[in-house]
Amino acid sequence: MITRRPRRNRVSAAVRGMTQETHLTVEQLVQPLFLVDGQGIRSEVASMPGTFRFSPDLVLNEVEECLKLGITNFIMFPAVADALKK
Repeated sequence: MITRRPRRNRVSAAVRGMTQETHLTVEQLVQPLFLVDGQGIRSEVASMPGTFRFSPDLVLNEVEECLKLGITNFIMFPAVADALKK
């Protein structure tokens, strides 16, 4: 049994910063949004269950739901036609 706590991990601010617990907040989350051309489209991504592709008219509803949850950061992944890819 240890009778005293070792303090070697708390000697300097740099070491304390490296060994401290990780705290994740909703402000640090980024919601990916997958976009497709069209209207009224909400289709599930087969390789990512629970993740959907949205048409531009429906993506704003998804953003609104995320904002209600406190998620304010988004990254958009538009579907690009194969002919336009290099």
